[in-house]
This record gives sequence, C-alpha cells and structure tokens, in this order.
Amino acid sequence: MKKIVKDMIYNILSTFIVVIIIQFYIYPYLAKTISISEYGYFLLFIGLINMISVGFSSALGNLRLITQKNYLPSNQYNSLLIIILILVSFMYFLSQFFFDKTSILYLILTICMIFKNYHAYSFRLQINYNRTLILNVITSLGYLLGVLIFNNLFQNWTIIFITGELLGILFLIFTAQTVREKFEITKNSSMYSQFFSLSIATLLSNSMIYMDRLILFPLLGSQSVSVFVVASFVGKSIGLVITPINSVFLTYISKSKKINLKLFKKIVIFLILIFTLVFLITCVLGDTITKIMYPEIYNNAAKYINISSASALTFILGTILNTFMMKMNDVSWQLKVQITYVFAYVILGITVLKYFDLQVFIYFTIILNLMRVYLICYVINKYSYRQENNK
Repeated sequence: MKKIVKDMIYNILSTFIVVIIIQFYIYPYLAKTISISEYGYFLLFIGLINMISVGFSSALGNLRLITQKNYLPSNQYNSLLIIILILVSFMYFLSQFFFDKTSILYLILTICMIFKNYHAYSFRLQINYNRTLILNVITSLGYLLGVLIFNNLFQNWTIIFITGELLGILFLIFTAQTVREKFEITKNSSMYSQFFSLSIATLLSNSMIYMDRLILFPLLGSQSVSVFVVASFVGKSIGLVITPINSVFLTYISKSKKINLKLFKKIVIFLILIFTLVFLITCVLGDTITKIMYPEIYNNAAKYINISSASALTFILGTILNTFMMKMNDVSWQLKVQITYVFAYVILGITVLKYFDLQVFIYFTIILNLMRVYLICYVINKYSYRQENNK
C-alpha cells in the first residue's frame, strides 16, 4: 500500500507539472495573443489532436498492461503501433475534405504525441513513476521553449507542442525499454480484435472530453467553444491532477489476478468523497482563478463556471471508474457503455442546444455523466455477482 501511495504522489506530481504549464500558462497566453474566435478554432483542433493521439496510445498502452502475461511477446506490439500511425495519417488526409484550416503540422504533432504517450507506458510496465516525472518535466520545459520559438521565429501554435513532444521523445529514446524492442508482426487474431475494440472504446471515451467542442462549434460557433472551455477551466484542471490516480490503479490492477466487488465499492465511495471535496474547492476558487487567467473571456464565462466544473468532474469520475471495467468485465462491455454514452450525448445534446441555451446544455451533461457512473457501477456489480454465483 505504501508503494501505491508513493507512485500516486509521483504520478500526480508529474501530471500537475504538465497541467500547470499547459492549462495555467500556454492556454491563457494564447487566449491573450489571439482573438476569442481564433481561440475557439485552436481549442477545436487541439481537442481533436488530443482525442486521437491519447485515444490510440492509451488503447495500445492499456492493452499491453492488462494482457502482458497472456498474449504477445513484447516486440509484437510494435506492429499495432505501425497500424495506428498509418490509420492516423489516412485520417489526416481524409480531413482535408472537411476542414479548410488543417495543416501538415497537425499530423506531425499527432504522430509525435502517439509515439511519446505509448512508449511512456514503458515506465508503467516497470512501475517506475519517478521516470514518468522526469519525462513530464522535460516535456514541460520543451513547451516553454516552444513558446519562445512561437514568439520569435514561427507564429504557429503547433510549434509550442511539437517542441515539447520532441524533447520528451528524445528522453524516451535513451531510457524506455519499449523503444529498443524489435519489430515483429503479430499473427494473433484475438489480439487484433481486442485492440480494435479497446481502441474504439478509448476513442469514444476521449471524444467525450472534447465532444462539447465538436457539438458547440457547428451549432453556436467558435466563440461559444471558448466560453464553455474557459468556464470549465478550473474544474478540468483540478480533475486532470486527480486523473493520474486512474493510471496507477490500472498499473496495479494489471499485476493482480482479481479485484473483488467489496474493494471496488470502497474505491467508489473514496472517489466520490474526493470529487465532492474538489467541487467545493472549485466553487470557492473557480471564479477568482478564471478571472485572473482569462480576463478577456471571463465576463462571458462567469455564470457557467460552477456548473461547468461539476460537468467536468462528473465526467472524470466516470472515466476513472471505467478503468475497472477492463479488469472486472469483458472488454466488450466497456465498448457497449461508451457507445451508449456517446450516442446519448450527441443525439440529446444536439436536441438540447437546438431548443435551449448553453446553461441548460451544461446541466444536461451533468445528468448524463452521473447516469454513466451509475451504469458502470451497475454493470460491474451485476457481472461480478454473476461470476461469484457461477463458482
């Protein structure tokens, strides 16, 4: 237990560093540098890049964690990584037909993020979270260097993030065991099936982080995207610091043979208490912090801050609980829950925005997020109960 707590502290600290640099410096800096409309476009595209890169890299990394003792020799995971990079390149060229403002730099950034995020799992396989901390420090310093390049040499926001990712990759080349693994094509058909199922589920899960932008942009415009994201800024930022608990949980879950229902219920109660405390903190500090960080957009976002924080935190709670479904249930259940959630979010969300305003839409997301938490707990409880009775 002491080791788990220590690793959680390392992981929270490493994520906190990145959150501080990105959420509290780079995003507000760009909001001051460009117009509110242009900032909305930036939020849309960085959201899409994060959704795709984190979605695919997390799917492959988590698959390796939960199946490391059962399926592939380590060097065969590289064939799945190549498939991801080919698929992402195809998606980029396809996007040329839908967006006028796409740039080849978006593809370069996406590939860099996938490569770095996947090979960062090397440290989780070894349960070496102090190296994760070093990686994030180096990446964050790279972002700061990228800001200098943005200011003086190349006025394109992608250079900020590409510089950070490249410095992180350089560190991984010298330290990550997975980078030095040989390439070998896997012929394990069940692995491909699990990989694509988990990829779809993870992409759907990550799409929900940015789905509000994808829905708001065509219906209300880029300015509404800026207002909504800024309003939820504090809640999402604090929630991102808590999210590393999720990765530590999965790392140790992957090493254990069984997670019983009694332990899961205790974890659920613990997380609910933590998130309630975090929400109270955002209610006290959210307004002041948002006003300091985003003075240009604050007046438009002020009335949405508390409810947007509640929406962000209930979503993150569901994402953490969703981790346990990979271990306690069949992987297909995760996909079913995510498809149900995304379908409800898109169809009902568009309907709400069509007849009501942004405030009602945010309340809708809170209710839907809580329903997702209940559905995850219900599925795990029912599946675990059935397994115990079948013994």
